[in-house]
Amino acid sequence: MTRSFFRISSIALMLHALFFAQSRVASAQSDPQVCLSCHKNQAGIMETKHGAKEEPGSPASIGRACSSCHGENSQHISAPAQNKHPVRFGKGAIPTLEQTQACMSCHAGNRHLAFWESGRHRHNDVRCNDCHAVHSNPPRGSNVAITQRDLSVGPFVTTERRLEYETCIGCHKQVRVQIGKVSHHPIIEGKVTCSSCHNPHGAQSHAMI
Repeated sequence: MTRSFFRISSIALMLHALFFAQSRVASAQSDPQVCLSCHKNQAGIMETKHGAKEEPGSPASIGRACSSCHGENSQHISAPAQNKHPVRFGKGAIPTLEQTQACMSCHAGNRHLAFWESGRHRHNDVRCNDCHAVHSNPPRGSNVAITQRDLSVGPFVTTERRLEYETCIGCHKQVRVQIGKVSHHPIIEGKVTCSSCHNPHGAQSHAMI
């Protein structure tokens, strides 16, 4: 009798644990708070357009949340180290093209991306998050596109660094030298930005002008 009781209790507990795990997985697909319970350092996403439910077309507004960008993996919650998300961002995480395609699944219709496939950044393995900080917690008004003309002089930022040119010279070292000369484009003064002339998302010309 006692043995049967413990056997039934054990089965009940296992079923309860299984149900809880499945419910938690289902919630994670639509509720970012499930993900943030572990990924606390990514909470800034809730302050961006991607995390705002009131933003039309955002992952949060269509009930997909984190899985819209990172893909779905039902085993991740129970064993995150052994079961990583299909889509991960950063150098060497997964192939650059796969990282870019995750962004393009929503942003491909943007007119600034019309020449992305033929652009030099695309063919030099530049990732979207090399320039854009999707998870950052920016100040008010910071969600303006990087091609905004007065980005460097207005209260805007699309990366974790304040001025647009600082993002560009992270790779374009030669430009850092040029803008430090006595005679230079007034980039560091905030009177002109790199994207005033160049489209970082691609163009038909060699210099992406």
